[in-house]
Amino acid sequence: MRSGHGEDSGELSFSSMDATSLLTWVRGEAIDALGSDVNRWLRLIDVASANAMRSRSPDSRNNFREAALMALGQAQRLGVLSPFESVRRNLSLRARYMRQGNFDESWLRQEASSIFELLTDSIPIEFAAASRLVERRRSRESWIATDPEARDSLDQLVELLKPVSHILYYLEPRDRATIEPWMNLMSKYMDKK
Repeated sequence: MRSGHGEDSGELSFSSMDATSLLTWVRGEAIDALGSDVNRWLRLIDVASANAMRSRSPDSRNNFREAALMALGQAQRLGVLSPFESVRRNLSLRARYMRQGNFDESWLRQEASSIFELLTDSIPIEFAAASRLVERRRSRESWIATDPEARDSLDQLVELLKPVSHILYYLEPRDRATIEPWMNLMSKYMDKK
């Protein structure tokens, strides 16, 4: 396949695209070009995410970020990425991006609020159930006897919470108060590893 952005090997070369070209390509051609190939979607997302962190110009960083976020949404809608994997990568990218730039306080607070909303809409387990599971981890026998799906839900919860720890300062007090018990639970979970 050659699409103007491809190489002779048939693989698309995302790394050779500038930010504007990549964003335009993701908006228009990515779905047709990548289809349901998870590896190609992940490569696109990884390249765009990495460039969002290291590009020199703020506009380029923003366009790469938007391309990565758009690709995540498209891959999830196509069923190429699970909702968990899409949200996990989205939260991670957005939290890292906040720490990489020179943004005004208003933008940082707005972005933190968006991250908070995405997280709270995506939490895979209720707090009481997660607390019980963390307690079960104290005993190897209890943990091994725990339903594997419940253990997976707890592991996913922790993966979703990790990037949020870096943006707590920018959350509104009520949002911070909502998320702090979850962060404390994550700390307990990490202590048991």
